[in-house]
Amino acid sequence: MNDSPNIYIDISSLLSWTGSATGMIRVESELYSYVKLHLQNATPCFYDISTNTYRRISDAWIGPLTGPQAMLAPPVTPREGWVRFMPNRSRVLLALERIRLKAEHQMLFDAVDRLQRLMLSIREHHFPLEDSKGVRISLVPSDMAIGASVMLGENDVVISASSDWSRKNPAAIAALKQQQKFRLVVICYDIIPLIFPQFFPSQDIESFRIYWEQMFVGADLVLVNAKCTKDDIENYCRVRNLAFTKIAIAPLGCDLTKVAGENTMQLRPELRAGQYVLFVSTIEPRKNHQLLLSVWRELMEDGLIERTGFKLVFVGRRGWMNEAVQSQLDGNLFADTLLYLEHVNDEELSILYANAAFCVYPSLYEGFGLPVVEAFTRGKAVICSTGGSLGEIFEGVMPCIDPLDKSAWRRQIASWIECPDYPKEAAAGVSRCFQAKTWPEAISNIITLTLSSV
Repeated sequence: MNDSPNIYIDISSLLSWTGSATGMIRVESELYSYVKLHLQNATPCFYDISTNTYRRISDAWIGPLTGPQAMLAPPVTPREGWVRFMPNRSRVLLALERIRLKAEHQMLFDAVDRLQRLMLSIREHHFPLEDSKGVRISLVPSDMAIGASVMLGENDVVISASSDWSRKNPAAIAALKQQQKFRLVVICYDIIPLIFPQFFPSQDIESFRIYWEQMFVGADLVLVNAKCTKDDIENYCRVRNLAFTKIAIAPLGCDLTKVAGENTMQLRPELRAGQYVLFVSTIEPRKNHQLLLSVWRELMEDGLIERTGFKLVFVGRRGWMNEAVQSQLDGNLFADTLLYLEHVNDEELSILYANAAFCVYPSLYEGFGLPVVEAFTRGKAVICSTGGSLGEIFEGVMPCIDPLDKSAWRRQIASWIECPDYPKEAAAGVSRCFQAKTWPEAISNIITLTLSSV
C-alpha cells in the first residue's frame, strides 16, 4: 500500500438529515467538514444498499445536502392489496419536487411549491415539507444527487461514522471488502442496545446487533470515544467467542469557535438568566428524564421552586419509548416551571447554555456524554451521573451521582439552586481539571489513527 491512501468518508446518515447536526450526525458532519478543508485525497460517498456499493455524490448537490435544509428523498413504501391501485400521494409529491428543483424560472418554482402545499392540506400527512421553524426543505431524488459507484481497491480506506446501521447490509459490505480489498474503519459510539436492550425497540436491537457483530470482526479498526466502550465491546465479544478487531480510543470534540463567537439572539422571554437548570438530550428512556421530573415535582412541593423562581429546561428531539415522559411534558403538569424545546439551532443552544444557572445530565449509561463537554466549554457546571463513561471522564471534575439515587440528585440540585455560588465555584475549576478537544483536533486524531492502522 502507498504512503497516502485514498480516504472515502461515508456520509450516508448526514444526507438524510435536516436541521442542526446533533449527536452521531454531528460527528459525521464535522468529519466531512474537516476533510473537505484539509485532505485532498478524501472523497465523500454514500452507501447504496440496493447495489451494495459506495457511490459518489454530485458536486451540485453535496453542498445543500450537507446543510440544514435539504435531504435525500425517502423511498416511497410500496403499497399492498387493493390500495396499490389508488393514486400514491407521496409518489406524486416527489415527482413534483423533482420539477421544482429543476425549475429554471422562479414562477414555476413557486407554482409547484403551492401545488404541493395544496395537496398536503387535504388531509393529515407526514411528508417532510418544512422543518420545525417552517423553513422549506428540499427533498432531492437520489438519481439527481447520487452518482457512479466507486471502484475501491487496496489503496483505499472507507471511514464510516454513520448511525444508519439499519440501512446497511453488513454481510454484503464484508463481501465487498473481501472482493475489492479496501480497508474499513468504523466509529462505534457505544453498544448500549446490546447491554441494555430494555431501552430500545426490539427491531432496532436486532439490526444493531447484526451490524456491529459483523463490524467487530470484519472492520480493520473500530474507533470508540472512551475506554468504557472499548471494555464493553471486548467483554461482549469474548462472551460470544467473536474474534474482535483492533479497537482504539478517539474522544469527541466540541466547537469552541461557536461558543466564543458573538451571538445576537435573545433569551426566550419565559426564561430569566441564571434562573433555570438545563438538560440537553433526546427524549428516550436511557437519558433518565423521569428522574428529573420526579425530583422537580418534589422541589415544587417543598416550595423551593416557587420561592426561587427557577425553571427546568429540556432541549432535545422526541425519541422512542418515551410516552410516559412525553405526556408529562405535553400536559403542562409543572405550573409553567418546566419548558420543553424540541428543535433548537446552534445559536439558540449557545444562548441557553450561556444563561443557565447550571446543567444536569442524569443518563443511565453513556458512551461519551458530549453535552457535558459542551456545557464545560461554555463555562457551566454540570451535575452528572456515573453511568457508563461519564464517571470515567468526569469524576473529580464535577459532582457525579448514581443515576438511580433520586435522593442524592434532589439534594445536589436543591443545594445548587439555593446557593448560586456553588455551581459558579464548580465551573471555575473546570479549566484546571478538564481540557476539551476542538472538533478539528478530534477529527485530526481520527484521521491519524485511521492512517496508522492501514
